[in-house]
Amino acid sequence: MSDALQQVEDEWARIVAERDVETAERFLAPDFELCSDGGVAPVMRRDAWLAALSEIETASLRARVLASREYGETAVVWAQLDWDASVDRRSLTGRYAVTDVFVRRDERWRPSWRLSARVSER
Repeated sequence: MSDALQQVEDEWARIVAERDVETAERFLAPDFELCSDGGVAPVMRRDAWLAALSEIETASLRARVLASREYGETAVVWAQLDWDASVDRRSLTGRYAVTDVFVRRDERWRPSWRLSARVSER
């Protein structure tokens, strides 16, 4: 497991918890896309995700990297998210199994694709 990739996951969790759209705009890769089962929406491209970020009420979000692999300028992370949140009075709270694809740009890992599935509700 890469400590650097855990730090990126922690930064992403902070961005979501704080609804920090300005930092998210710099953080995400230009081609970012979220594919989610049980989350905000089944498929969200970058602009839609950024627009929705300020609507998500997060009480807590913890990311734990379970495994990671780096392939040059690309990295794949398998993580578990424990998220206590809601959007438009709909609960998003639960444990999520996540696969993240990162690309290295400007010497930083940037999220390009997130595959997320809620595996349990709390």
